Amino acid sequence: MNMRSVLEVRTLCTIFIGMAAGIINFGGLSGMVFYCLADFSLGIMLLVYYGFKADPYFPSVSNILLSGFGSNIMTFMVMWVLFHNLVYVL
Repeated sequence: MNMRSVLEVRTLCTIFIGMAAGIINFGGLSGMVFYCLADFSLGIMLLVYYGFKADPYFPSVSNILLSGFGSNIMTFMVMWVLFHNLVYVL
């Protein structure tokens, strides 16, 4: 249940990260670097919130830091392209 909540928070934040990347007009590699940095920053913020401890609610600290990174890439890209097109193409 706890990991599910963390994944939901990370997915919601990924949507906002994609919106920001599209509005800021990142393209190509700079957009992916932005996603990696923003997602890693989000993981650090979650670790700070939980006091850098995984016990007894999470399996490990790395699960908090990196959960959902790979599965949220497509969510990021959809939002990134959508908002880039809404702002700069239409």
